Amino acid sequence: MKKLNLNDSVKVKLTPLGAEIYFHQFDELNKVLSAKGAKPVTPHMPKIDEDGYTSFQLWDFIHLYGEYINIGKQNVIIDMNFYIPDNNLTEAETE
Repeated sequence: MKKLNLNDSVKVKLTPLGAEIYFHQFDELNKVLSAKGAKPVTPHMPKIDEDGYTSFQLWDFIHLYGEYINIGKQNVIIDMNFYIPDNNLTEAETE
């Protein structure tokens, strides 16, 4: 068995909806900041590598997209797979 730490990186291929969610992730925070006269967070599109993948720490992906992943909802990633660098997988200790 292998294990993956929640802080490790995973890669996914985002759908257009996934990219839109990424771009708008700070909208609510920016409303609060604007109401307090603070500088808003500048939205940006996800960084997509030459193979079409976007990297996330696993916990960050879960935090951003968790509420959007459910039966009957539009997909936020193209093939519903995480791509994990081999060096992020380590042997799990079993009892």
